[in-house]
Amino acid sequence: MNFFDNNINICYHYKTEVNMMDTKKKLIGIRIHESVIMELREYCKSHGFLMSHFVSRAIEERLKKVKRSEEKEKAEKSTID
Repeated sequence: MNFFDNNINICYHYKTEVNMMDTKKKLIGIRIHESVIMELREYCKSHGFLMSHFVSRAIEERLKKVKRSEEKEKAEKSTID
């Protein structure tokens, strides 16, 4: 029995070298559980999204949220000190 028979991890690769609004897109390789990829693929297909665009936007939004949270914590900590 193969390792991947029991531990299914899919490496999703998206590659493009297209310039859009002065933003060059690069390859990113990540391991995502197969069930998440299937759910993502189904969601994107039913809502008419490109999976790569959906994932890119989700990452951007999450980064903004994390940065705001960190800035807020930092500001609160500096007012306490």
